[in-house]
Amino acid sequence: MLFDDNGLMWFSASTKHFVGMNRFGKLEKIIDLGDRFILHHDYALDDDGNIVSLATDLTRSDHAVQDQAIKVNTSTGKVTKLVDFGEMFPDYKASTGHSGIDESDPTASGRWDWIHFNTIQLLPDGQYYIYMFDNDFA
Repeated sequence: MLFDDNGLMWFSASTKHFVGMNRFGKLEKIIDLGDRFILHHDYALDDDGNIVSLATDLTRSDHAVQDQAIKVNTSTGKVTKLVDFGEMFPDYKASTGHSGIDESDPTASGRWDWIHFNTIQLLPDGQYYIYMFDNDFA
């Protein structure tokens, strides 16, 4: 859960929705991520009140999962890709096995969970700390 400067508590209601709830328990904002992204299990608020989240891009042809970071504008609901870690670390990605699983969806098959980011933390100087779990079981 995250708390913004307007008194809203932000949390994920599903893999496709963030909600902002006021102190009385009323959902003030519901943001649908659309058909492209599903969120992973960690997110943070930046200095502008936007949500920065670990995510999976469902449109990828290689079926890689949990290797994206997105920004969700909590005022407009606009979702923007910040970084594709496969593009940032192509040599590491190429060196991993294609285990065919997705830890966040055990029923899924044909997935490539090559890096499995778990935690994102925004630092005071504007940088990000992201922790990954080596999920290469092959």
